[in-house]
Amino acid sequence: DYVAVQAAGLECLALFCTASGDLAAEYVGLLCEFCGLIGGPQASRLVAMRGLFDLALVFGVPGLADREYPDPNGPGMLRTPKATVIVATLAAGLYDADAELQTAAVEGFAKLLLHGRIDAEVDDVLLGLFAAYLHPANITAHRLRQCLSFFWQVYAFGSRDNQERIA
Repeated sequence: DYVAVQAAGLECLALFCTASGDLAAEYVGLLCEFCGLIGGPQASRLVAMRGLFDLALVFGVPGLADREYPDPNGPGMLRTPKATVIVATLAAGLYDADAELQTAAVEGFAKLLLHGRIDAEVDDVLLGLFAAYLHPANITAHRLRQCLSFFWQVYAFGSRDNQERIA
């Protein structure tokens, strides 16, 4: 089954990229593409999303964004996506119809926000997390709701800036 092989390959790539910021910069665009494939294989999208969140947790979104890396097809240089593009790609998961993708996005953003690894589009991300927490379709999404119940308490009491951002 090609989807399982594709998902395993993406998982290996993401794990490999955690070893080096240069590798992460080179492949973050590919992971963004797989993550944003609407109608693409759910398993591949989920693995790409989790991989992007892992890389963002290790290097921070600013550390992944707008970096140059060598073009493998020529002598020039290429650029990674901007921070807002990376965050928007991941934030689309907060509104995904697939419960597993939505839960992965919630867990990933909770980690990034609690560790201070994201600084672009924070207000939009918080709004998406709040919408996911209150959406009636997520009443039975126990893992998502448990994650957000814990997140809101820890995030709010983490700093005064967080409290002002939530208010």
